[in-house]
This record gives sequence, C-alpha cells and structure tokens, in this order.
Amino acid sequence: MKPFFTYLLLIFLLGITTPLCAQSYKQDTLTMRFMDVEIPLSNVAVYLRNGIIITHSDSDGFIHIPAYYLQYTYLIAVHDGYEPDTIRDYEKTVYLQGLAATLQEAVIISNKPIQRILQSSRDYVVDYDFVGDNILVAAYNGAFGRGAKLFLLDNYGDTIALKQLPEEPLSIFKSCVGKYYCVCYNKFYPLDIDSGHIELGKPYDIKYLKGLKQCQVALDNKLYYKICNPDSFLVTYGFIEKGDSIFHVFLQFHDTLSYVHSREEDVWYYTEDEKRKFRPKFDVGNMRNVWDKDNLRMIDLPIFLKNDTLLVFDHTDKMIRYFNLEGIEVKNTPSDFLDKKNPYADIIKDLFTEKFYVHPINSAEVQTINEIMLNEGQLDAHRIKLKKPFAEDIKIHNGHIYFLWQDHHNAATRQLYVYTP
Repeated sequence: MKPFFTYLLLIFLLGITTPLCAQSYKQDTLTMRFMDVEIPLSNVAVYLRNGIIITHSDSDGFIHIPAYYLQYTYLIAVHDGYEPDTIRDYEKTVYLQGLAATLQEAVIISNKPIQRILQSSRDYVVDYDFVGDNILVAAYNGAFGRGAKLFLLDNYGDTIALKQLPEEPLSIFKSCVGKYYCVCYNKFYPLDIDSGHIELGKPYDIKYLKGLKQCQVALDNKLYYKICNPDSFLVTYGFIEKGDSIFHVFLQFHDTLSYVHSREEDVWYYTEDEKRKFRPKFDVGNMRNVWDKDNLRMIDLPIFLKNDTLLVFDHTDKMIRYFNLEGIEVKNTPSDFLDKKNPYADIIKDLFTEKFYVHPINSAEVQTINEIMLNEGQLDAHRIKLKKPFAEDIKIHNGHIYFLWQDHHNAATRQLYVYTP
C-alpha cells in the first residue's frame, strides 16, 4: 500500500503547487529582455545559481526560459563590461549597469583568455598546489573516486609525471618545511616529487595530520605554530627552536564572548524521555556548529612570512601585525579592508612575487581579487575580476591567477584554469 499512498501524496502536493505556479507567472515560459538603457544586449549569459549556464540572449536581447526557474531558484546574468545581475523575480525588461557607472575603482580587463591547464576533459580536479614552476594536481574520473591520480604539469598543461592513487584524494597538503602530502579519507601519503616522477611513501594515520598543519612557518631553526582550540575559542601563536622543547607564545586570540554564547546551550535540561527520544535533535555540537565556525574564523588566522618578518592579518582589531623572528611585535598597520563583518576574506600570498591579495570569499557569482598595499594597509584601486562565475580555490603564482571551475557541460568534472590579468 505504501506506493499507493506515496502516489496520493504526490497528487496532493501537485494540486497545491500548480495553482501557485499559475498565480505567480500564469505561463509555462517566461520572456525577458536585457537592455542597456535603450540598447538591446545580445549574448548575455544566464546561469543558474550552481554555475550551470542555461541560455544566451539573442540579437534583440531576448531570452525564453521555463517559468519554474524563478519559482525555485534565482538566475545570474553576466555580460562583459557590465555588472553581473542576480534575478530573483520576473521582470519583462532587465537593465544591466555598465561597470563605469557603478564602480569607483578601475577594473583590470585582459585580452588574454582564460586557459584550462589540465587538458583531460574527464577528470574532476580535487586540489592543486605549486612545486617550483610546476603544478601538482589531484584528480579522479569515476564514481566513488575511481581513476584517482596525481599529475605534475608544467605551465602549458603538459604532463611531466603521472601517478595512480590507491584511493580517492581529498586534498594536497604542503607542510611548513616544504614536504608534500596527498590526503585521503583515513590516511595521508607523503610524496617524493622530482622532475619526472611522483612516488607515494608509506601512508600515515589521518590523526597525525592536524599536528602537521599546526606548523605554519619554518625559518632559522625555528618552527612557528598556530594552535587552535575551537571548544574554548582560543588561538595561540608560538615557536619552538629545533632541538628544544620550550614553546614560546607570542600572540593569542581569545573570543570570550563567543565562548560564553556557545556554552549557553550546555545548560539545557532534558527529561529522561527527551534524552532517549530526541537527543539527536538537541545535540549541542550539531546545533551550534555553523555559528561556532563563523566566529572562530575571525580569530583562526594564518601566519605569513615576508622576508624575515611574520605577518598576521588581524580581523578583530583591523590591522596588519608584524612580528620579528623572536615573536616581538615590531609594527602594526591599520587596515580598513579587514572587517569583522566579513570574516570570509581570504588572504592569498604569491610565493613567487611576495605580493599579498585579498579575496572576499562569498557566494557571489563573480569573484574579485585586490592586491594589498602593505605599507599603506589599503587595497590597490585595480580590482581583478574572474569572468568564470563561481570560481573556487583561488591561488596566485607569479602574477597568474589559478582557480577551479565546474564545467557546466558535465557536472562530473571540475577543471583547473589560469588567468593572467
């Protein structure tokens, strides 16, 4: 009888939703037109929120789309020279705003095209990193991580070395001393990489990875650590000299207010029946997990090295803090772009040029990058925009911007691209 009741339930739901659709749009297909004041805009790319392209506007600026797109999701319109527009409600005419009319800063537009690095169209790129002038790429091309492999590519995408992996990769990790690892579900493999070979070492248990990641910088016989205790909202920065066992603390962030608010849920009381029946619903860890991560990101900040100075970009006090190798703060520069209201600003360092960039991590369809002017504590006026919507895992090497992008023709693939501004 269960299939019969399921069928009745579907009929009932359809009976409710169908009139709502008719009431909202009164048609199955919507016609919209993109304009710049009085000029029709052709070739406007219209994407779903997951980055899949659905259509382009014709020579008169018109598109025709199923009505349910705007009932269940939103659309993103992208056209060169115009600000991307997020469309949530039906409008017969959509006016796109030119960049010059909306931006007070310059926008770098390059004639050089965005190029795909990994030429295999079947592989899903999980992660990548740079090995000297070459690129290490972890990918797979089958269900459940089948066909997993590591590529070592040059800047033109030619394969220098290839190594099959015994299981699906999750990420690539580079330690503070420059050792590379391929991280899988319950173990991680040390990698021995030279110009023509990639070799896997004996794997380590995944429990040791957290300790390796705590070491951020290695210099002058000192190892500099960032130790985060998420339960107490405490992040401690310190160093250990090689051959010594004393941990020298030079900086701490302790968000006591977030700690108190997070612990408030610990005092909830349950009857025995509630504990037995509803404990998964009231589990403290699940309830506050997202909120805790947002607040923890404000203080869980990486250590960067520039010349012989340690840098920490402090979102709480909105300043760039400089420390010498003994952990003594020698300088701090106020920085307006470090805002506690936007803790998802990712700081990217170009290891080749020693320049720093800020990338506001958000759900915007077009990702932007600004170079940081360290001496002034400000952002350079030239904003770099990535034309591919929903670019992920952005890194910069020798002035070239690398990122991952989901191929809209095949949802099973994600590719590595490079853009030169």
